[in-house]
Amino acid sequence: MKTAQQSKELYQKANEQLSLINHAWQNPGIDNLSLLFCQGVKECMYNFLRCFLMIKKSKIKSTDNLGDLVNQCAAIDDRFKQIDLRWIVCKEHHFKTEADIFCTSTQQVQICTWIANGIKKLVDDEIKKTGVPFA
Repeated sequence: MKTAQQSKELYQKANEQLSLINHAWQNPGIDNLSLLFCQGVKECMYNFLRCFLMIKKSKIKSTDNLGDLVNQCAAIDDRFKQIDLRWIVCKEHHFKTEADIFCTSTQQVQICTWIANGIKKLVDDEIKKTGVPFA
């Protein structure tokens, strides 16, 4: 699969997930299943960061670690240095191999959702700047 197609799919998947999560937070009648939200937000961040690296045609180091992915993005674009991961408990855990690690606090998951929205904004800005035709 071509890199452009892969980055497009990652972006679309992450964007759809984040939209659903943002919608659920705004609807108090929906049961906030922390596990579902936590894993969804982690996957959104992971996909947005990988998408950015693909757009920049940067080799993605073999990692499933959010902290490492943010550092790779920050090495390319200083705007990613503003992403503060110290509030993300699982930032050093591997996304796929340690999927059983999640937050049960809705406040913690909401903080992660805010961070995911910040990452999405940076990726959206890059898409607009570079004219990548899939957002």
